[in-house]
Amino acid sequence: MVAAVESILSRQTAPANEDEVIARALRLVPAFAERAPLHDRDRSFPFQNFQDLFEAGLLSLTVPIALGGHGAGAGLTARVLGIIAEADPSTALVLAMHYIQHFVMARHQEYPPRLARKLARDSVERGALINTFRVEPALGSPSRGGLPETIARRTETGWRLSGHKIYSTGAPILSWYSVWAKTDEAEPRLGLFLVQAGLPGISIVETWDHLGLRASGSHDVVFDDVVVPLDHEIELRKPEDWRVQNPTQALVHAAFVGAIYDGVGFLHILSKEIWDGHPCCSFAASREFITSAPNSFAALTRAIVDATAYASKADNRKQIAEAIAPANYINAPVTVLEQVLTGTYADGLGGVKTDPKRVDFDPFPWQSFAVWMLTQMKRWGQIKGDVDYKAVAEQIYLATDTRKVMTQMGLTPPKDSYKSFSVMGKPFDPTKPDDYVASFKIKKAS
Repeated sequence: MVAAVESILSRQTAPANEDEVIARALRLVPAFAERAPLHDRDRSFPFQNFQDLFEAGLLSLTVPIALGGHGAGAGLTARVLGIIAEADPSTALVLAMHYIQHFVMARHQEYPPRLARKLARDSVERGALINTFRVEPALGSPSRGGLPETIARRTETGWRLSGHKIYSTGAPILSWYSVWAKTDEAEPRLGLFLVQAGLPGISIVETWDHLGLRASGSHDVVFDDVVVPLDHEIELRKPEDWRVQNPTQALVHAAFVGAIYDGVGFLHILSKEIWDGHPCCSFAASREFITSAPNSFAALTRAIVDATAYASKADNRKQIAEAIAPANYINAPVTVLEQVLTGTYADGLGGVKTDPKRVDFDPFPWQSFAVWMLTQMKRWGQIKGDVDYKAVAEQIYLATDTRKVMTQMGLTPPKDSYKSFSVMGKPFDPTKPDDYVASFKIKKAS
């Protein structure tokens, strides 16, 4: 089996022509983007999109070259998914699940080569799609452990499969299902069975009516004593042998689904446009720590004030991005962090924006921020009765201590600890918190 899979991979001598593949994907974007709102509104499945993908030769993108596909790697596949996602994320999600299946089966030692060839040929010749069904109403996702209720009973004529799967992405168009189930043996085994769509006993229950990805057809699929050929068993193991996930599948799933988010995502609004100068990260210490270790608390406060003062200077931002990018800090690309810190950034819609004040840094604990937070806790019923906003704010936000440290360090702290500001265009006066709470039409019912 291992030799057969290696043989398939070794014959992939000509990689996919990346420029041509990308060009084909881009040519599909206008039509997909035009149809997407209609399918989203009607909760209808975009069948024509997949016909177009088939005719463009893109359904077999991750099928090995030796079996008639493009043999695309993860990088090219992710780029294609990002392009399709920008036009129609529902189509991209179904496509990603299909791509994952073929990508993994060509590299997984335990996947039966005969079934892999059958599925590859079906994809290349007639555009057949496949996805794995794992999630169930009672079990939820099997990634959290537990045995599925879907059961496969071995008989002389084949496996008989019964169960109920949910979130079955692409259900209306799939030709094949890879179904997660347990056997009825004395010591149950756990694994996947290859099931052809449309067999007697299979029914699709159109339950998918969510606010997002409405055209993904992620309906329930019910199996009622469905006969599956004995040789359509993909892989069965003892439950404990499934504890280690297939690393290839884990990696490409993250990469391919992540590519969809990248394709869909754009910056709709910056947080500063909601609340300019809003509080973000905070340093909290218990009263016990402050009183029992005053020198340590003072040193920490000085460090935070010093770092914040350094970060507030635009000339230092690129150096900061480089310093915090490694895995032991933010674990993000330097370029991404530079875009955030310097304010020159891509908006996700093909444009580049410049706003040196996209983020700013201020070490002073404005007590008016605490008052605003308390008004929201009051608004939503998290605190009851009368609230002495000022007393609570001054007890928690240690403005006096911070002002003293800033002065010692040669910085100029604000003279007052309260200031007015606006949140979502609504002015906030910290001296009138009850009026502010009362001004909201939407709040928790008393």
